[in-house]
Amino acid sequence: MNIEAVTNRAKELGLSQANIAETLQVSREAVSQWFKNEKFPRPDKLLKLVRTLNLGFDEMVISTFTVNDPVVTFHRKGERKVTRSKQPVSLPVPVSELASRITSIIETARNRIQSVVDHEMVHAYWKIGREIVEDEQNAEKRAGYGKSLLKNLTTVLTLQYGKGFDYSNLKNMRQFYMTYPIGDALRSQLSWTHYRLLMRIDDPNKRSFYEIECANGLWSTREMERQMNSLLYERELEKALLEHLQKFLLELGKGFSFVARQKRITLDGDHFFIDLVFYNYILKCFVLIDLKIGKLAHQDLGQMQMYVNYYTREMMNDGDIPPIGILLCGSNSDAVVRFTLPEGNNQICASRYKLYLPTEDELRGELMKDRKLFEQHRESDRP
Repeated sequence: MNIEAVTNRAKELGLSQANIAETLQVSREAVSQWFKNEKFPRPDKLLKLVRTLNLGFDEMVISTFTVNDPVVTFHRKGERKVTRSKQPVSLPVPVSELASRITSIIETARNRIQSVVDHEMVHAYWKIGREIVEDEQNAEKRAGYGKSLLKNLTTVLTLQYGKGFDYSNLKNMRQFYMTYPIGDALRSQLSWTHYRLLMRIDDPNKRSFYEIECANGLWSTREMERQMNSLLYERELEKALLEHLQKFLLELGKGFSFVARQKRITLDGDHFFIDLVFYNYILKCFVLIDLKIGKLAHQDLGQMQMYVNYYTREMMNDGDIPPIGILLCGSNSDAVVRFTLPEGNNQICASRYKLYLPTEDELRGELMKDRKLFEQHRESDRP
């Protein structure tokens, strides 16, 4: 049991730092330091906090061990004893190595115990959600039943178990079952807090991506939230799609030569990056490709027009025809393809371009196929 597990449990139960400070008779500043992992609570306060949070421990042994400052704290049969060395202890190397190995065994066992506890609570919340959903489905169809059901349940369960079963938490459990209807598919590596973060994601493919990455990487909830905020899914998907598109165009056999990826151009002191740049030596023109994940926006079209105009002014060689831009939008349900020529040139459907460029349907089909392959690959990574 570690302080992070304790503070996470406190948050799940809806206990504020002020509540904890009052219960343990300590300052709010001390509780704040615990939650920030800046300071570890006194063993007696930690034990009282564990009991307050109803974590299921009647007797508890808490111990940390370092070679220079060994500390052992334990509680047994109503007695508490704290032993702390008054000065650093110098141990023979064999004993020090043995102590290190034993410490590793103890910490591993504790982590496994906590993992089992977390997994059992996740399954309990899933079962509660199932009971609520099935009761709603079996009940007579009458207005407001679901809302009144949760309110009534909140009253009963809060009286018996505390704030961990308030209205919002019961709604989360209901949503949990509806989002993950197969209980056996729940992952032992993920806590209830992990799943609450995942349920914020509407796109099932995106949610599955973070679920798999979190389980395989043993991410903490803080790390998972950081990765979600950094748009890891979008970046990985974009990288995979661009790699396949590059390969597709080079294998098309219609004069495409690769020039650059993430080509940087500078306009008025600002830097921009074009996803893929090709030169078609049959057409004698540059082909610029930009990929967007999600819905296509008007500003995306304007940005591609800016790229094409820049290449027309700065990069065309003698004998070249105007460059062409291809804007691809790989949304979850469909793919959008837009061609762009320099301003004032409306010959986008000119027969010369058609002979050597892939059609909209070809690009759209390739994009959807590549996205499907990406999702299938992620699913195959499930442990």
